[in-house]
Amino acid sequence: MTEEIKNINGITFIWVTDGQGWNTAKHNLKETFDVLKHLYCIKDLGNGILETIIK
Repeated sequence: MTEEIKNINGITFIWVTDGQGWNTAKHNLKETFDVLKHLYCIKDLGNGILETIIK
């Protein structure tokens, strides 16, 4: 999905996990982490990451 969205102008894909995904989907997350600029957990949302991205 990340690769497909990269080709759409004006769209930024942001993946937010529930935190547990870091334990159960390590392989997928590592692959995505290597190519996706915005990969976060819910705690990051509470710490204001979206406001930082939007600026």
